[in-house]
Amino acid sequence: ISRQSLDALKQYLSWRHTKDKKLFPFEYYDVWLWLRKLGKRAGMGNRLHAHLFRHTAAALRRIAGQEITDIADLLGHKKLDTTRRYQAIKPVELKERLKPIFPEENNG
Repeated sequence: ISRQSLDALKQYLSWRHTKDKKLFPFEYYDVWLWLRKLGKRAGMGNRLHAHLFRHTAAALRRIAGQEITDIADLLGHKKLDTTRRYQAIKPVELKERLKPIFPEENNG
């Protein structure tokens, strides 16, 4: 986990007001509504949704060089064609797109 992510988690834990032991004690609808509002503020309309994180994680695994068969197993896909959707964007291209989002990852 990056230093930036760890700092964000520490800040989150300092201001949340719950004794719940779960790191993120949210219901599905809470997350859906939060992502919908965030997507609209970011100019994405309704294109920001929880399943997008699954796609992103799979694409990042491909960038890191993980085999498509291992990703398919992790995602529970029975057919490789389903997993191949995550290869629509080339790893080098995705890596370039992510540089502005994760600048500290580019320094090492």
